[in-house]
Amino acid sequence: MAQSLKSKLSPLKRSEVLEADPDVAYDDTYKDQPPVDTTSVTETLYQHIYENGRTYHRYQAGKYFMPNDEKEMDRLDLQYHMLNLMYGGRIYFAPLENPRKMLDLGTGTGIWAIDMADKFPNAEVIGNDLSPIQPTWVPPNCRFEIDDIEQEWTHQKASFDYIHARYLFGSIENWPALIDQIKIHLTPGGYVEFQETDPSGPCSDDSTVPPDSLLSQFCAQMVHASLIARRPANIARHLKSMLEVAGFEDVHEKVFKLPTSHWSRDRMMKEIGWYNYVNCVDGGLEAAVLALWTRYLGWKKEEVTEFVKRVKEEMKKGGMHSYWKSYVVYGRKPAKKQKDDKEDDRRENTATASGICMHGQEGGGYGITPPTGSP
Repeated sequence: MAQSLKSKLSPLKRSEVLEADPDVAYDDTYKDQPPVDTTSVTETLYQHIYENGRTYHRYQAGKYFMPNDEKEMDRLDLQYHMLNLMYGGRIYFAPLENPRKMLDLGTGTGIWAIDMADKFPNAEVIGNDLSPIQPTWVPPNCRFEIDDIEQEWTHQKASFDYIHARYLFGSIENWPALIDQIKIHLTPGGYVEFQETDPSGPCSDDSTVPPDSLLSQFCAQMVHASLIARRPANIARHLKSMLEVAGFEDVHEKVFKLPTSHWSRDRMMKEIGWYNYVNCVDGGLEAAVLALWTRYLGWKKEEVTEFVKRVKEEMKKGGMHSYWKSYVVYGRKPAKKQKDDKEDDRRENTATASGICMHGQEGGGYGITPPTGSP
């Protein structure tokens, strides 16, 4: 039974097709379903910033586009459970062997760091974030810091056996520079792992998602705003090549399909889709774009709310067998110092990635306009 469950949740190849359940009902079903610089923490940091009815981080204000209030923390914990289902119960994929020290970048509510501390009680686990929203009651081998990972790190170089990051898309301006920082602070033979979803979609295996659907417009507009902010959201598909150019070895990429709702015939994918549907409709969609669109596209809060409402209505009607691609990418720092550290290649990669996805098809959303009457 356990083997069967694991096989159902194994990574899906690009060529595999998710089969839709013809008996799925959408109307009114949603409401009936239950499954669903290192800085010391000061009073000022806890005050946050109030904007459009939500709160956001005060430290390095504006770098991260998602809110940090209680509603968002609840959504993050639900999302964590959803991803655990999609990953077959795994919270990491790199082949770790007795790690002594681990770092979680952008730890959010800290739930991943806490789980890793429980799993590896002899290891020190550090989680950092721009927002002080982590619990104080944690395992003795786990601690949290308020830190900006885009600044020079204060940790000792070559001190971490494993560095993990999940859902940083849309929050980093210079990815190659971040990857270089990670490499510098990993021990020889240490691993880095990224777990990122690409919001550029949505994708479909049976052409049931029209390019002019509201969900497609939502995704394209979100990516467009992130590019204007110079913090690309569509970064997941580029991470493997970035790690390779930075000199990491044994780089692996696993691609999963994350259904946007419960349309799949497969039992486990249906459950994952339910969680994602709740994740989106219960505030995830609006949280993802409220700051981006009002700050960078000139939309008003009421216009964002109205457009998101229409997207949710479209999702509730059903008929679109859509999913996002979710990537797990991990690689190993060479055990021995390389004679050629590929500095020139990294500089070129940094220059390229700083304008990543700024042109052509990748920049989708340039022709999309806000609802009638919007700026």
